[in-house]
Amino acid sequence: MSQISIQHSAGTYNVFRVVLVCEAIVFLLATILHTGAFGVPALLAAMIVEGLCGIGCVISAYGVFTHKPWAQKTAVIVQILILAGVLLGIFALARNAGIRTPINAGLHGIMLVLIVIGLSLLAIPGTREAIRREHNLQPGQG
Repeated sequence: MSQISIQHSAGTYNVFRVVLVCEAIVFLLATILHTGAFGVPALLAAMIVEGLCGIGCVISAYGVFTHKPWAQKTAVIVQILILAGVLLGIFALARNAGIRTPINAGLHGIMLVLIVIGLSLLAIPGTREAIRREHNLQPGQG
């Protein structure tokens, strides 16, 4: 692999790590909002789904940041599962005007954009290679 492609894969890998952290923050914030705070309707089902998505993102980020051998597979699985959760939320918003608030719609839009970026980055072979390569390093080595 050339120096340029290694740098490129490291760049996309670092962007993916930032996206993972952003996803975790947005999902956990959405979980808090669905308690009924800040004008978002209290929805137990949404709170559970978004909380699980946030926890999935935290676990995935932990694996990626600590160079675990399961990080790549977990990253792909989590991105697919959170996409399913967000699409379910968007479907619920479309079917029920009572829960369609600007904050709720905006959060789902932000979530969807982050997931598309995350999946796009994972579709780049260099990102996946960087995740695989990183698990062979001890934290602090690379």
